[in-house]
Amino acid sequence: MKELIKRILGQRLMGFLRFARQYLKYLKISLKGVKNKIVVSDSLTLLDEITIPKKNVFFGYYDIQQFNEERNKLLIHIVPKKASTYKDAATIAYYDVTERKMVQVAESKAWSWQQGCRLRWNPCNQEEIFFNNCVDNKYVCQIWNINEKKLVKQIPIPLYDFDKKLTFGLGVNFSRLQRLRPGYGYTTLPDKTADELTPKGDGIFKYDFKTGDVSLLISYEDLAKGVEKCQKLQSYINHISISPQGDKFMFFHIMTEGPGMRWYVRFCVANSDGTSLKVLEETDTISHYTWKNNDVILTTKLQKGTASVYAEYNVNTGEKNIIQSKDLNLDGHPTFFIDKQNFITDTYPQADSIQHVFIFDEKSRKKTKLVDIYHDPRLYEEQRCDLHPRLTPDNGYFTIDTVYSDCKRSVLLFKINKC
Repeated sequence: MKELIKRILGQRLMGFLRFARQYLKYLKISLKGVKNKIVVSDSLTLLDEITIPKKNVFFGYYDIQQFNEERNKLLIHIVPKKASTYKDAATIAYYDVTERKMVQVAESKAWSWQQGCRLRWNPCNQEEIFFNNCVDNKYVCQIWNINEKKLVKQIPIPLYDFDKKLTFGLGVNFSRLQRLRPGYGYTTLPDKTADELTPKGDGIFKYDFKTGDVSLLISYEDLAKGVEKCQKLQSYINHISISPQGDKFMFFHIMTEGPGMRWYVRFCVANSDGTSLKVLEETDTISHYTWKNNDVILTTKLQKGTASVYAEYNVNTGEKNIIQSKDLNLDGHPTFFIDKQNFITDTYPQADSIQHVFIFDEKSRKKTKLVDIYHDPRLYEEQRCDLHPRLTPDNGYFTIDTVYSDCKRSVLLFKINKC
């Protein structure tokens, strides 16, 4: 029924109705008043708020390490308060935690509200950072030295992920991703595959760091074989994540009629050379993920007829195990602690527009509340701000992105005192 209404009303009218709904929610909450826009538990200490007047300061997705190994620098994107991904470049910078100052390094013309430009540290050289950019009307990935503030190397394709030893990287068509899932790809260049359901010569691309070669690892043609929905719906790829040991990777193959319409997710895994492609889930809708170890992935998913659940999948056997807990009935963005027993996760804004961050212990089934924080309803859909809790390498600290104040993004840094 929802899909039929969307078709009848059209994207423009649906957009206006969504805007009206969110603004009315904002007015209702404002009139009532928010007693506490942020509540921090006794197990935490709020160390710093990284913010700039009239600017958005954020990192983006939770599946990338924001801090360097020494835990004295964290990477950030800086864009104007009312930035447009079409015309505004993102300033690439890091925040010096000790000196509490911003250091600008470069700019990127390829960024999104949810994932930034896939900004991250070079795992083999902590004086360098990786991020995607648009140069000469082509998406690329660049490596910059943060001390000398200069370009070290340019990779001919944009990368979604790469292994820790810098053996290979994987990328997608970010223009297609943005068109079909606004907020995750890039708007700088048009999607030249817009008229194709499963574009030829497109899919998951592999970059070889040793040889510099680029190859099409898994094509849409490969993914569409035997899949009836691919004959009617548009396919795109999102959420590529390489395993801890780098021998395999997971990704979402998603099919939809178009942006804003219902999507169907095939949760897939393959070897790093593209062989042994498996579909771990295509009945329930997988939302988020994190590698527990090299063989098990923790996911959040929406089961038909039920609320969201957290479930673990063995990528070798396909076996899945739902974590039974009333505290895990909302979608979130999980990341495991080093002990692989506890994970940190969050929620989307609830009816009162409050988001939550907590730790869950798989063994005891115990939930430890960390943060309750307000989300401004005027920022929604593509421009919404998910918290995306990100642990430091030593697990002693974490950061979140937030719009709890002044309707703009900032980064909060917390110390974990106890769990």
